[in-house]
Amino acid sequence: MTSKGPKAAKMVNDNPPAYVDVDGHGRHYPNIQSRTNADLPPLPSHPPPSVDQVHVFEPKHNIHGTFYIDPLVLPVGKGKHKSKRPLPHASFRTRNNRVELDLGTTGDVHKAPKANVSVSSKSGDIKINILPVLPSRPRLSLDVASRHGNVVLFLPQGFSGVVQLTTRKGDMIILPALAAIIKTVKTSERETIFMIGAQPNSNDSDNTREASFCELSSRTGSITVGLSGHDSYMPRVGFWKRIGGLFGVGDKP
Repeated sequence: MTSKGPKAAKMVNDNPPAYVDVDGHGRHYPNIQSRTNADLPPLPSHPPPSVDQVHVFEPKHNIHGTFYIDPLVLPVGKGKHKSKRPLPHASFRTRNNRVELDLGTTGDVHKAPKANVSVSSKSGDIKINILPVLPSRPRLSLDVASRHGNVVLFLPQGFSGVVQLTTRKGDMIILPALAAIIKTVKTSERETIFMIGAQPNSNDSDNTREASFCELSSRTGSITVGLSGHDSYMPRVGFWKRIGGLFGVGDKP
């Protein structure tokens, strides 16, 4: 992986943490399949189908959780949507807090080929671990944005799709294990696009010809992408945050 200017691959250390679901409103969503253990069990071949949508807006707290998204559930407000961008089947938003998610899909790829998911924070860090996508399940279209926070994405072994990184002033970092298996399509000071895995073609047994797509963007925060189980990530802690930790000033729950 080559890059220009300040954009350079750097090796860092950290393992993705365990997560706990937070919806911020006290509501129960039947299509959320939660895991609270650090080690997730093997994925079931057919997770329970969704009967509702997942749309979480939590302005004052962090968002953590494991979610399987079913694209057969119609997006809310479909008739009023005017944007060219598809309405998300699931969305997670916070203002200044962290978002940490394990994301997967459920359903039949032939009935609904792709699940659209939107994740955003104004200034908080975002960390996402994509769960393995079985051939029979819908692909994932992921849109992640943080204006001033850092964005971290871990792709599963066997992931197939396209990843686009866009930033105005932040670093774009491809961790070593992932960098060894990708095909770079475009690289510049502000944008990097790469492909990973076997791309669909007319000779595939899967005639949906769908591939996953991940779009990651920031203004000043860094964007880091790695391979689950092979790469590790350790966030850099600033001077004032280290001083705050000494006096017991931590993040909000």
